[in-house]
Amino acid sequence: MRLESKRRANTIQEPKTEAMPPSPPTLSGRPSQSALDAAALEGADLRGVSLAGLRLVGRNLRGATLVDADLSRVDLTDAVLDGADLSDCELHGANLSGASLKGAVLRRVRGAEVSFGRADLTGADLTGATCPKASFDGAILRDARADEALLQGIRAAGANLSWALCPRRGLGPGGLTRRGPQRRHAPQGDDRGRGPHRGHPRRRHAHPGPPRPGAARRRELSGRVVGAGAAQRRHGRRGEL
Repeated sequence: MRLESKRRANTIQEPKTEAMPPSPPTLSGRPSQSALDAAALEGADLRGVSLAGLRLVGRNLRGATLVDADLSRVDLTDAVLDGADLSDCELHGANLSGASLKGAVLRRVRGAEVSFGRADLTGADLTGATCPKASFDGAILRDARADEALLQGIRAAGANLSWALCPRRGLGPGGLTRRGPQRRHAPQGDDRGRGPHRGHPRRRHAHPGPPRPGAARRRELSGRVVGAGAAQRRHGRRGEL
């Protein structure tokens, strides 16, 4: 009996406890560079934090929440931000060169001279973004959305602009400049040229058709009358027409 009970005791195995994955960290305020270096940032909650001027080169921030965060002058070169939420972020002078931002949300982000060079923004949402003088050189913008975005003076040399939804002031063909602002000059005699007031297009008129009988004679007589009136005013006396 004792041997049988020992055998049964040996066959009973305790349930294995699987280690739970660590929960994403939640940072607030202004974390230090060392704190960021030690933290796993995938899926991290970074709402409203200030990361201005810090280095996050090549870091994995996939699915992170960075709503209303200050990312001014932050270095996110080659970082992974797929599916991250950067809504209402401050991006002035930020460097996201080579970063992966597939499906990222960048609604209403603001900041001048942001570098998105070589970044992958496939399916990203840039609705309402305000990023003048930003650089998209070599970036991938396939299926990106930029409704109501203000992106004047941006550069996009060599960018993949397979746009899907850019109906208004987005990154469509009329809102891009490859090497600074480009001006279109209409050929001489083309009604599509610009009028005397810069920025105002010349009105297009219907073709006048053949001249009416006597029209040339009336224009000639009108010119004579105008010329005679001008001569009278110069000499300060009236003349007879």
